[in-house]
Amino acid sequence: MATSTSRPAAWVSSSTVMDRQHQLIVIDQNTLRDSDSIASALDRCCREDLRLLIPEGAGFELSKGSQQFDTWRRSLERLGGYPEFVVVSRKLPDMLVEEIGTGRPCETLIDDDSTTALRQLLDDLNRNDTSSLRRLVDGPMRRLMPASLAAWNNSEQHKQWVIKVRDELSRMMDGEALKELRKSPQDGLVDWLSSVDGIRFVFQGIKSRGATDEGAVLLSSVPSVSGSFVLALAAVGLHWLALGGLDHASSDKITNDLHDVEYAVLGSLSVDLLSKDKRLSTVCRAMSASSHERYEWFRSGRHGS
Repeated sequence: MATSTSRPAAWVSSSTVMDRQHQLIVIDQNTLRDSDSIASALDRCCREDLRLLIPEGAGFELSKGSQQFDTWRRSLERLGGYPEFVVVSRKLPDMLVEEIGTGRPCETLIDDDSTTALRQLLDDLNRNDTSSLRRLVDGPMRRLMPASLAAWNNSEQHKQWVIKVRDELSRMMDGEALKELRKSPQDGLVDWLSSVDGIRFVFQGIKSRGATDEGAVLLSSVPSVSGSFVLALAAVGLHWLALGGLDHASSDKITNDLHDVEYAVLGSLSVDLLSKDKRLSTVCRAMSASSHERYEWFRSGRHGS
């Protein structure tokens, strides 16, 4: 892999890598309707000075179906008395563009304007006032849904993207590594994301999005939205490589896999992810566990050899 062996100008220490963990608990939109999970998360926020992050894309998920207002209300009502602990993420594409342009990880995952608006909505719900929620669902969310559905209903294109990633990963893995992955997908996922091949895959993925060599080194070696995004795509491909059946799988299922990418990216950069999806939780843990290995490999200068 051709790149400079020198450290990037903005190189950071190993302790700083760990300090870059955002003090957030990311919550899967389905878990918003679980009273016990919400109570436990809010208690932890109080004890550890954390915030509960709702991904920006959750608004699309909550607005699907014929009962949008009821879904939103049931999903938010348990947070009504605790707006100060709730924040909303920035748009994932915006953060990716920022990082590629600056060559540095995003300093914050939180969208201040969306957070202020949601906190006001939660205050209203706590006072049994649903008028602002009704205006949101019937106004901006209803207007945005056609464009969002058009983007996410392109399932055949999504499937081709995942097939491309899977095939690239298959070319990178020798027979023994593929055998181990299929024997123990969870352990194999952690091992590959932490391997030299996994690190190279992240670097090349960031480079392909337009980053400079120096920017790609930094974004690959420390926790970043860009690095986590490429890792999440790799994890989806590895899942299908391990279990097989991608070519004949429902395109809709592949689109659902890609919905999880936002949760995986945000969760791997935060203190925790609350989700009932075991595979998503495993992916997040594997992505987080690979951070130290990526840092050490780039710090050693081996990426230039």
